[in-house]
Amino acid sequence: ISFYQPKSDYEALVASLVPLAYWRLGEAEGTTAYEYASGFNGVYDEHQTLGAAGAIAKDTDTAVTFDGTSYMSVPGMSFTSDTITMLAWIKPNGPINNYTGILFDRGNSAVGIDIVDNQPCYHWNDSQYSYRSGLYISEGEWSLIAMVVTPTEATFYLGDSAGTLTSAVNTVAHSPAKLTGAFSIGGDKNWSDRRFKGDIDEPAVFGYALSAAQIESIYKKGMGEDTPTGSVLYFEMTDLGLIMTWENGKLQSAPTVEGPWTTIDGASNEGFIYNGEQGNLYFRLAE
Repeated sequence: ISFYQPKSDYEALVASLVPLAYWRLGEAEGTTAYEYASGFNGVYDEHQTLGAAGAIAKDTDTAVTFDGTSYMSVPGMSFTSDTITMLAWIKPNGPINNYTGILFDRGNSAVGIDIVDNQPCYHWNDSQYSYRSGLYISEGEWSLIAMVVTPTEATFYLGDSAGTLTSAVNTVAHSPAKLTGAFSIGGDKNWSDRRFKGDIDEPAVFGYALSAAQIESIYKKGMGEDTPTGSVLYFEMTDLGLIMTWENGKLQSAPTVEGPWTTIDGASNEGFIYNGEQGNLYFRLAE
């Protein structure tokens, strides 16, 4: 049995929201960018420098510096949906070229969050690239950018270094889009002039639409503010198996991070033991 144990309050908050993919980008060496939710490990190249000061307050985890000529590839990515959330903390070093990809896919069609006219924007199934969010990113400062797509709209968020979180909505239909092994962080694979120069930290992808309150909690936690995280699931590995305890809520399990989620009837919050007999499972708390 193996399980993911968060090492900071920010990491615990993101993990509690059950991401499809979550890269901390805190490696000190090597070429592997470990992904902690689904095993979609990324690959660094010589154009990324590890160990930059991170974006998250009260957290020693580091970030990655991109030199504007390349990107981090994620060859294992696989997901199709008309509902998704993408977010990352970015710190630009100099002007950002138009259509610079932050979390972007070119395998099936152009999909993902990019920067245009210094604003978080997006491509969706080779369309929506003319949309402008009107949220302006500051050079040389950390900002949280997020995109939440549903079948009827796309909402963009920008959290600046001064503690202000703003948003904008593009009300338009979105058909299902596909993320593939051509997924990249910090650049568009197909265009050499659409690569990010600066630092990126804590990119994450969720297979559902995070609420405005959830985005705000992530932003505030990243800024060092204490935010309620709801019920917390505690883990302890023993000879009997993985023991989980919690205060409130119902324990659920699923074979994948996307579900389907099933409530475990009779699970006691004073101690539920999983011994691995059912293979790899994901666990979460529900109200």
